[in-house]
Order: sequence, then structure tokens, then C-alpha cells
Amino acid sequence: FFGCCAHKMRPVLSLLLPLGGTAFAPSAGRGFGAISHRRLVSPPHEASSLEAPPPTADAKAPPTADKPAVASTEGAGEWALKGDFSWRANWYPMAFTKVTDRAVPHRLELLGDPIVLWFDHVENRWAAMLDECPHRLAPLSEGRVDEAGQIECPYHGWTFESSGSAECTKVPQAPKMDDPAVLGKCGGTPLAVAEKQDLLWVWGEPNALKSLLDESSIPVCEALEDPAFAWIDVSRDMPYSADMLLENVLDSSHVPFTHHKTISKRENAVPLPLALTSKIAPQGFEGRFVKETKGKEDAPKESKEGAAAGKGGAAADKGKDASGVNGRVTERTTTFRAPTYMHHRIQTAGSDGSLDSGFETWTVAYATPTGPGRCRLLARFPFKFPQPKRGPNVPKFVMERLPDWLNHMGQLKVLDDDNIFLPLQERRVEARGGWRGKYVMPTSAD
Repeated sequence: FFGCCAHKMRPVLSLLLPLGGTAFAPSAGRGFGAISHRRLVSPPHEASSLEAPPPTADAKAPPTADKPAVASTEGAGEWALKGDFSWRANWYPMAFTKVTDRAVPHRLELLGDPIVLWFDHVENRWAAMLDECPHRLAPLSEGRVDEAGQIECPYHGWTFESSGSAECTKVPQAPKMDDPAVLGKCGGTPLAVAEKQDLLWVWGEPNALKSLLDESSIPVCEALEDPAFAWIDVSRDMPYSADMLLENVLDSSHVPFTHHKTISKRENAVPLPLALTSKIAPQGFEGRFVKETKGKEDAPKESKEGAAAGKGGAAADKGKDASGVNGRVTERTTTFRAPTYMHHRIQTAGSDGSLDSGFETWTVAYATPTGPGRCRLLARFPFKFPQPKRGPNVPKFVMERLPDWLNHMGQLKVLDDDNIFLPLQERRVEARGGWRGKYVMPTSAD
């Protein structure tokens, strides 16, 4: 029965990722692998112009009342040498709210640190702190959410509140379990939490004051703000690092080969060079996929210098760089927002020749660095189907009602195509001291 369903759904799944993203299966639950504190992030590559430099001794301290967190705008351009970037001073997506159980605590991992996430049903808010009780360092995630909405340690019953300070509110072993003189010494390590676009976000710096953090810097997907779109959400923990994942998503040329007979075919392979339409900066970059022109592999001059960018990427250049599908103009753009967000956006013109009236799909990938050689993937696949001249929009109606288990069946297979070799590739790159001088990259698609 399941095999039959997967076979029948193949035409639908082939629509989900027409440009090189990967689809991801649901989270594995509360269990996550061993924790390593040897380094914040395991960088299998050397720093390049597309990679964020590691934190330094001058990295920004957690924001305080005297020094709020402010995103740096200096160091754009050759920012591998001059940029200012902190892995810690960023928001990271950790889970989808609609599928995260509010009745129990959840053990997660961020930048090598174990964290516990729980929902305070009394104050109606999510909370997070380092997953260790300061008493004996027992994991709080193995405890419970008590009747007051606070998290209770499973070892000796210490409890911690959810307002963002992780203050200890009860020590049962004390003569007076709520003695302020005792409780003041027993607080945990808080992490700021935000909820946006049905995602739970955690700030990477412990002890940061949420009131001083800028939630507008959270990288959201614009398509999800448009009611014309329907979308699918899936997530999974991956056995390789966040930068390896984002490199794979950006590389659309691998799809016909890695995903042959899954969502593509080898004979569909074409050159897909990416022309940058903005300067590379610590905040990320934008670009568009252009036709490969014989004898002219470099990107158009106007693209290198930063052509005008539109929603989700560059404006379409129908005369030069747009590729055709069935005789219709197609625009393919991409956006990377450091350090965690990337999307591909594909628009195909409708029968009237307008991109606004045709089919549109996005492949959105969030890559959260959980630990050395590991990351959490949260993927979103928005679709906008052409509006019929009359009657309901049947494809949108069907997509909004497809059960998650049916979507995940095919997406897991797509993901496994990449998982066969990406962990091995990453370990080889790290063993050889980085990718510089090791990769052979002769084409503009590289």
C-alpha cells in the first residue's frame, strides 16, 4: 500500500523541488546525539568569501542594558578579511510550533550547547535555557513541566521559571524551599526565545536580554505572508554541518544526477550558473540563475556590480538571462541570509506572458548548526498555482489537505539521495585541511 502511494505521488513530488533544494523528513523527537564542547561549530572548510569567519576574541558580548545588540553593516565586500560576524549573535530556528508537543520539555542542541525548550501553559509562552540543572548538572529535559508552567529537574525537583531569566523558584531540600537567600544562588542559564512564522527561534548567546534583541532581523520567507501560497513544512536532524547543507542546497547542478528517478533525470542536466546580483556581505547575498552562453561563462557585468533586486532575488531580465520552459519565460533567483537561511524562487510566466499570473514555487531551507558535523534542517516549500478563470483553485485546495505522512514519504527518499555521500565528503574535506586547492571547479556553475 505504501509503495503504491509513493509511486502514485511521484508526479506530485517532482513538482516540489524543481530547482535543487532537498526535502526533509519530520524531526526524530527528543533524542539527539552526543554533545561535544570542543568547539562551537565544526568547520570542515576553510574560511572563504562565502563563509562566515569563526568567532574571535573580539566577538560581541551578550547585549546588556548599556550595550544592546546591533547588527553590523561594516565590512561588506571582501568580508572574509574585513567583516564583522558572530555565530552567537543570531537567531536560529529550532522547531515548528504546530508539531512541537507543549506538554513535555524538549532536548535540543545549538552551537554545541544542549538546551531545553518547554511551553509555559500558565503564561502562554515558550522558554529555553541550557539543559543542565546548576545543582548537579542533571539534564532538565528529562524532567517535567509542572502545574505552574515551570520546568522541574528530574533529580531533586529544583524548578526554574520561564520569563527569560531562568531564576530558580524552588529548592525542596532547603528548610524553606522558597528562601530568597538560597534561590538567588541557584539560577540557571537562560536563552531568549521568539516565535515567528510558526517557527521557534533561539538566540545563540546565553544570558542575552530578549528586550534588547531585534526580532525584525529574523529571516522570514516572504511567500508565507501571501495568502495565494500553500506550503509544506518538514524538518530533520542531519549528519553533516550547516555549511555543507547550504552548499548542497545552493548547488542546483547536482539534482539531475543525485536525484535521478527521484525528482529528476540525468538527461535533464543543463548548465546553471549563478550570477550574483548583490555584493557578498556578512548579511548574505542574492543572485539569479542564468543561461550558459557559449564563450561567455562569466556573469553579466551588471549582475556582478549588483543589479536591482526584487522580492526574493533579482528582477527578471527576460531578454537576456531568463530561461524558457515550454516557450514561457522562467525566472530563477536565490537568496542567502546569513547564517541560516537560503531560498530558491522559480517563477514561470502564465499564458499572458506575466510572471505574476503563472506558477511559482520556492525551496526554503533553514540550516541550524547544532553541533560539530551536525545540523538541524527546517524546510518550507511554498507554491502558488495559477488562478483559474472560474471555479476554485483545485491544486491549491488539494495541497493544503495532503496529509503530512504522505508528503514525508517522498521527501525522506529525496533526502537519503544526498545522505549517501555528503557526510563522507565533509569528512574528507576536513581531513585534507579544507577545500581550497582540493576542489576542481572549472565552470561558472561552480
